[in-house]
Amino acid sequence: MSQDREKLLKELAFIEDSFKSGIITQSEYQVAKTRVEDKLAKEKESEDDYQPKEKLSAHDIIEQVSPPPQTAAPQEQSFTPQVSASVKDQEDDKADTEKIRLETYGNNILSSKKIYVLLGIAVILLLVIFWPSQTLPQIEQTPLDKLQQEEFIPVCETDLDCQREGSVGTCLNPASKEASCSFTAASVVDIIIIDDENCPLCDTSRMQNTLKQLYPGAKYSLIDRFSAEAQGYIERLDIDVLPAYIVGKEVENTVRFEKTNSILIPNGDLYVVKQIASGSPYFFSNIRKPNMIELYFDPSLPSSKKAVENLNALASKKQMDVSLRYVTKQASDEEILRQVCVRENTRANLLSYSTCRLQKSAQECLAEQSITEDQITSCMQGPAEKLLESDLKAASSFGINTVPVYIINNQYKKGGSLSVDLLESVYCQVNAC
Repeated sequence: MSQDREKLLKELAFIEDSFKSGIITQSEYQVAKTRVEDKLAKEKESEDDYQPKEKLSAHDIIEQVSPPPQTAAPQEQSFTPQVSASVKDQEDDKADTEKIRLETYGNNILSSKKIYVLLGIAVILLLVIFWPSQTLPQIEQTPLDKLQQEEFIPVCETDLDCQREGSVGTCLNPASKEASCSFTAASVVDIIIIDDENCPLCDTSRMQNTLKQLYPGAKYSLIDRFSAEAQGYIERLDIDVLPAYIVGKEVENTVRFEKTNSILIPNGDLYVVKQIASGSPYFFSNIRKPNMIELYFDPSLPSSKKAVENLNALASKKQMDVSLRYVTKQASDEEILRQVCVRENTRANLLSYSTCRLQKSAQECLAEQSITEDQITSCMQGPAEKLLESDLKAASSFGINTVPVYIINNQYKKGGSLSVDLLESVYCQVNAC
């Protein structure tokens, strides 16, 4: 992989992390993502297409223009002895006397090399004049030819395009021919990370990389959750999720503070990175409920439907307490209200019912779970909407803004539909399997 391609892949990952963390808007994300993907496509095309070529001689051009020679009849075949390269070079110097065979439209013409070249040029000129688009074959373009024909690519379109170690980059006149990157020395920003070495799902590397790109002068201090220093910060800053990222007040002096302060919670002379931005998974202050999985999902989304299927498959293999919680904008949808009421009737039936509904009607699935429609109808007309509001409130407490998301043991958060094997692996990291 080329260095340019590797750099573009890292930039794309950073853009996606920035969007998920709420650092950049949807429109900024789409612009930056499209720009990098276009560069990746062109980089790949350049690598695939590039083949060093020698400069074409007049002889080469004539051979490309001339139709392929017809195969001579057996009785007309002639044998031409092979001549070594050195002998041939000497004979080439005798161009006025050397005779070569020129095959055109099946006719054999003997001429001197000079006449051969002149005739070839004449043929080319005639073809250009009378059949410029129909007859001339297309000569493969070199990468340089293609680059000259490609549309203009600006130096930068957003600040994310301007990266330099130890400096903060700003894109001036973005997406124009006058676009350029301006760099200023990065201000030092002290960031304290509180982590728990016993947390199997905790990883600080991704967030450290993101913060380093936002604040190139970032300097990290890592402390353990159970240390006296960490306990002081946890109590003082009301920290309830790990890893926690505490940023010094000097961040206010950085060039990007105005654009990034939306992900920071101010507290005295410090800032704490919001959980929704950091993606920290360990809600250590919650009461642990072993062997439990709650799936926050939206029944209208394919990824959520897949998550339900995978959770049902795992539940058939493991003894666990399973529940579904709804995070959807379609709170008035009849089927969603019905499923909430199935959960209230008996939580154990909900996962089986939801999986059944992927293929069968509501009436068939209720009958399979031995649930009467009267029970469900009464709930749908009563507390169903309040139950949905309760789910949304619970989702907010875990910083859930996209679904599907699994909450394991009421403490660990893991996003994505996850394959059955991966979900089992995550589950077994925090439970005895």
